[in-house]
Amino acid sequence: MTVEPPAISTPSIRRLAGNIGFLAARFSWFAARPANAALTPFDLRTRQYSGLEPAGVGSGTTQRDIVRALRLDSSAVVGLVDGLAAAGGCGCDAAPRADTSDAATPR
Repeated sequence: MTVEPPAISTPSIRRLAGNIGFLAARFSWFAARPANAALTPFDLRTRQYSGLEPAGVGSGTTQRDIVRALRLDSSAVVGLVDGLAAAGGCGCDAAPRADTSDAATPR
């Protein structure tokens, strides 16, 4: 059984062509495809690389620094850094003080 996609009327297309959110999402998708292909030999995707790059800038980069740089929710960055650390992409050193976040360092 095949499911036919809904017909899109011409006015809908024109409306989307002026929608900055839609255009940004489409651009992001088109840009991520070749980037993901280039990162495949390293077992990375663009989202993981975006977390690894700030960690590689210098030692002492905290997860809070990565949150600020990427404008992501802190829980997303914790998961991102934990995944990278499990894969050996970076280390996660305990924070020196209780009021700071863990540091992510490249491996």
